[in-house]
Amino acid sequence: MLNKEIESIENEKSKIIHTTNNDSKLIFIITSLFAIDSFGGGFIARSFISFWLIKSFSLNEGILSIIFILAQILNGISLILAPKIAKTIGILNTMILSQVIANSIIIVAALSTNWIIASILYLIKEAFNDLDIPTRQAFMMSIVSEQNQTQMASISNLGRTGAHTFSPGVAGYVSSIFGISISLIFGASIKIIYSIILLKFK
Repeated sequence: MLNKEIESIENEKSKIIHTTNNDSKLIFIITSLFAIDSFGGGFIARSFISFWLIKSFSLNEGILSIIFILAQILNGISLILAPKIAKTIGILNTMILSQVIANSIIIVAALSTNWIIASILYLIKEAFNDLDIPTRQAFMMSIVSEQNQTQMASISNLGRTGAHTFSPGVAGYVSSIFGISISLIFGASIKIIYSIILLKFK
């Protein structure tokens, strides 16, 4: 009887170790992917969008403030709609499609020569951009065991923060050489590549 109990305990330990090892690999992979996404995001941060609109179209503070207020409202709406969309097309599909659409739009906007068109495209981009925030969090929690969910959240967010810390500096350097529009296109392209890589999890 005692031997059976010991064997049962050993089996449970083995399962836990196996699960932890698998989760550790997933945490590393996801953290790396999210760091790439965050690095690309540093190139199209709101500060760079503001700089681009001012430099390219000489927009004043009043117009900029209206654009960014509308952008923030659209971000909020997308957060509300994300769960409903995810239920319809799936969590991963929502993450991928929203980012591919949003960043394809910003590439087109960066090539625009009219401030109205550029601003409208930017706002459309913002309507899609935050759909991946709640879905990304849900996705992270769904692929690891419950005991490792906090670790996944902590390490992946650390990876995102670390990548986003120095990417604006790189973006500024790229902008100084090739122009702000090229910098935006580069950042958006990185985020599209990240989204395509996510297809491997389907």
